Amino acid sequence: MAKAIYTWFTRIPEHGCSFSYLSKKSRFDTLPRADSLDALLSSSDVIFLGVKPQDIDSVLSKTKQSQRWSKIVISPVAWLSLEKLRSYVWEQARLVRTMPNLALAYGASVTWWYAQDSTDADIWLLKKWTWTMWTVVEIEEDQFHDFSAIYGCGPAFLLKIFASFSNHSAAFAWSKKEQRDQLSLLLKWTLAFLDAHPEEDIPALISKVASRGGVTQAWLEVLDEQNIDNLLSDVFQTASRRSQELSG
Repeated sequence: MAKAIYTWFTRIPEHGCSFSYLSKKSRFDTLPRADSLDALLSSSDVIFLGVKPQDIDSVLSKTKQSQRWSKIVISPVAWLSLEKLRSYVWEQARLVRTMPNLALAYGASVTWWYAQDSTDADIWLLKKWTWTMWTVVEIEEDQFHDFSAIYGCGPAFLLKIFASFSNHSAAFAWSKKEQRDQLSLLLKWTLAFLDAHPEEDIPALISKVASRGGVTQAWLEVLDEQNIDNLLSDVFQTASRRSQELSG
């Protein structure tokens, strides 16, 4: 996620802001690197926690050692509730919980957002600014687990399906690039078809593609026999439960 955030920062047009980062391992040539955590925190108005879950304790325990005034702390850590984050950071910090997916790097992320104080003027301006870069959806904090299971994990779910498509394209003797190109065109066509019929629900669109007794109908019948709806329901519920377990 930190690399996606970095890529997003490098793509932002004129914005009147400056950025810096601190990382033990990664080096980003186009962003200035802070000398220490203290230097980074002291010079920042907004702090974005691109921290792996296993590093939360070691990193955030250091932030509470000194006064940080009313800076804004944005957490994209999936399992970290604002209540738990509050226990790590200084008292005056203003907290935002958000969760982009990796498409953030390309300005295409569906990003959910929850602020402890949605009336805060600085947080409102920050949210308005992010809307120019992402698709931002405001939700209640107790909805994060389900939203994460569907939209946070969604790219991996869809890519898993596309991996199966790719495996079954081997008969065409295409190169990997040709396979990717065909899958990309399939996805673009499907999205264009979806966007062209905004008033119709998805089952109605499926019926437009599937001719009665045809090849697509046979394909869909196999999915129905395998109970694809129940399978995906189990997938989403399992992911949501895992998010809750990580939240403690």
